[in-house]
Amino acid sequence: MKNITKKIFTSAISAVISLTAVAAFTAPATPVLAATRPYSYNYSYDIQQYERLKDEGIRFLENCVTDPSPAARSLINNYASVISSHAYDISKTYDQNANELIRYVNNVYKNVQRVDNTYKLEAYKAAKLDYLWHLSSCEEDDIVVEYTAYAFSYIVYTPGASIEELYSEIDQLTAIAESGING
Repeated sequence: MKNITKKIFTSAISAVISLTAVAAFTAPATPVLAATRPYSYNYSYDIQQYERLKDEGIRFLENCVTDPSPAARSLINNYASVISSHAYDISKTYDQNANELIRYVNNVYKNVQRVDNTYKLEAYKAAKLDYLWHLSSCEEDDIVVEYTAYAFSYIVYTPGASIEELYSEIDQLTAIAESGING
């Protein structure tokens, strides 16, 4: 009796195993919860790298101009706050986010350079005109200074121009005006 029970039990188990195996191969595919989820990417490393890149961009802007003018300093502070508040876009790759940030920082850099050089050039022209006004002692001298101021108005900073060359032009015009005042 034991052998018969053992055989029935063994047969029942093998039948269950066989039916399970057959059912597994012939059953319609049912979605598995884990397989239906989209690929989950851990963005924390990319976000950390992006935050570091933002900090580097801000440091770059803070150091891009030696002795920045008040206008450039204000511009740098404004853009630094914009950069630091910019969020990582998870719909884009890290490289896309980084390239957009780098492009933005480069454009800001060009703008800061332009504003700083324009401000410094205008301050330099104003200082030279002040100097000439102090030398002026008569109406003819005043006319020389006014013509020099008019000539200065045509000296403007444009991106790509050498600020030193513009300073040199102002110095040359100042020397000519000075000789006209003293002569």
